[in-house]
Order: sequence, then C-alpha cells, then structure tokens
Amino acid sequence: MSDLYLRISGSAFEGGGGLIRDSLSLASTLDTCIRIDEIRANRPGSTGLRKEHTVAISTVARLCGADVEGNAQRSKTLDFRPHASQPQEVPDDILNLEVEGAAGILMIAVLPYILFSGLVARKRRSRPSIPSSGIQLNIRAGTLAIKAPSFAFLQQVFVPTLHSIGLSDNILLSPTHEQGWHTEYFSTPGLLSVWVKPLEAHLPAFTLPVRGRVAHIIVTVHAPVEYLQEARSVLNVDVRTYFGKDVSVMFHTMVSQAPGCYHVLLTAVTKEPWASLGYELMYPARDGFPPEVAHDPSKLLVYLSRACIRGLQQELLRGNSVDEHMEDMLSVYQALSDGFSSLEQVNASEAVKSICREEAFGELHLWSEEIDLND
Repeated sequence: MSDLYLRISGSAFEGGGGLIRDSLSLASTLDTCIRIDEIRANRPGSTGLRKEHTVAISTVARLCGADVEGNAQRSKTLDFRPHASQPQEVPDDILNLEVEGAAGILMIAVLPYILFSGLVARKRRSRPSIPSSGIQLNIRAGTLAIKAPSFAFLQQVFVPTLHSIGLSDNILLSPTHEQGWHTEYFSTPGLLSVWVKPLEAHLPAFTLPVRGRVAHIIVTVHAPVEYLQEARSVLNVDVRTYFGKDVSVMFHTMVSQAPGCYHVLLTAVTKEPWASLGYELMYPARDGFPPEVAHDPSKLLVYLSRACIRGLQQELLRGNSVDEHMEDMLSVYQALSDGFSSLEQVNASEAVKSICREEAFGELHLWSEEIDLND
C-alpha cells in the first residue's frame, strides 16, 4: 500500500459506524486515500462492516469514482481510494438505494459527498457525477431503527439544523414516507425521499448561538393501535407536568405497523434564538429496559415517557444548541466549512441557568439514575 494512504483506526473513540461515515465523507471530498482497519473491533457481538456500511461505501465509491478493497460484511479492513476513475453519473436525477438497516443512517452517510460534489469536481476540473440541479434519493430501509435517527428526527431536528447552518436551499426532505422498522427482532422496509442540490460555493463557517427558552415540545408516538390512546394520555400528562403551562405541546400519533413495537421521540424547539433538540427510544431492544415492562404495556408506556423526558432534560442541561447525536452528525460539516466552526458555547453555563432552572420544571422526579415506575 502506498505511503500516501492515511491510516485510521476503526476502533478509535466509540468505534462505530459514525467513524466510517465521516471518514468516507472527508476522504471523498478532500481527495484523500484512506485505510480503515480494526473496524468496529471493540463492538460486542459481530465486528467488522455491517450490511448497511457496505451499501454506503459502495454508493459513495460509485459517486466519486473510488477504488475499494475490503468492502464486504464482517471485513475489518477497508481501503478507499477516491477519484481513481471517472464517477458514474446518476441516471434520471434519481438515486434509488436499498439496505437492510436504517434509512436515516444511509442518508446521513451519502449526503456530504453529494452536497460538496460540485466543488470537488471543479477543483479537479472533472465532470461531476451529480447534476448541478440536484438529485432525489429514494432510500428503502427502516425509517424506525434501533440506535439510529428516525424519520421524525430527520424531519424535526436533523434537516432543520442543517438549514440553520446555511443549507436551506440544498436539502428538502419529503414529508411523504412509508413506515418501516428495523429492530433486533423485527424488520420490514420503509421508504424516505430527500432532494439534494450540490453547493455552488463553499459552506460558510458557522457558530450556533446560545439557544433560547423552550417554546414547544413535539411528541411523536408510534404504538400498537390498542395502546395508542393510552400512550398519548401518559405522555400528555407527563410532558405538561414536567415542562409547565408556558410550553406548548404538539402530538403526532401513529399506529405501529410492526407487532409489539413502540417508538417515542420528544423534540424541544426553542425560540430567540431557535434550536431543535431531540431524544428518542424504541422498544423492544435487547438492553436499556427493565424486565418488568416486558409483559405490561402500561408500565412500558410510563417508562418510555419518563425516560425520554429525562433524556431530553439532560440534553437541555448540556447547554448547547444541538443534542449529542446531532453534534456528532455535524462534525463533518464543521470540518468541511470555510473557516472555524463551533457548536459548543464557551460561556453557556450562565445562559443555561437562566433557561433551565430546576424550579422552572414540573414535579416529575426524574433526577436519579433509576426511574420509578410507581411514581
């Protein structure tokens, strides 16, 4: 292998798929050959590349004309050499992708190269693979997946936040989608569509301001039809009790099309200045849930409600204008922006005290590590 390759340890930091996605995005846009080894070496269970990783790699390779070695399931080493050949042009301005995994993860993986493809082609004086007018991505996969952003998170948090950093004219997520689930126990494909237009100029550097007070809470619920009303009732009481009468609450309730599957997303929208932060959970999952909820839907709904409230509360108390997951997703845009970009607020602590006072919250006691299901 040439010394011009940059070696990346796939077990660095959390050693997950995010490292692979960011490495591909940066390598393809910065025209850098990379070798990733020890891929997911410290992950429990199956290590190496998963099926959804291989689809993302082959898609980015196709768009940037890359030579790839090691792109197979369970492979622990990947060589990626971008722009080794002429990229394959996208036919009919539509790119159809299918994977047994999370649609949101695949979208997040291929989005950066599409956005920056025109600038890369201009620098290389080559023909771009993506039309300057934009393309539509149709991704058939799970729109509700364990440990992955749901369609609702993409719609309420991810895409609006990208718009806020200067990409409002470049990304349009279709509100029409098909519900699909991908859990450890059940999988059925859904569909999401997003229109992406390559940038014509460099993305300006961005620093997100200290967010304002929470003005709205959006509650998104998927539950079996026989428990949907109960889920709404539990969340309505808990959210209003916790956040108080000055915060408006909006509900999106949908019947789960997967047997025994539940999903809750809480999104906090702030104003003056605007920000959108989310926290979500899906059930069933192999870990993270107490055993007593397995055969008691009422206790499960209480747990989902209060665990999501606690998770969102912790995100708000961090003080940033994005949640922890969104912070990871924005790292590649920070690196590719034209100048220094930052998401963390140097003097946020005082601002947080003024908008997240403990006494301003309701009487749901979620401050301990364990959630009391009998509270």
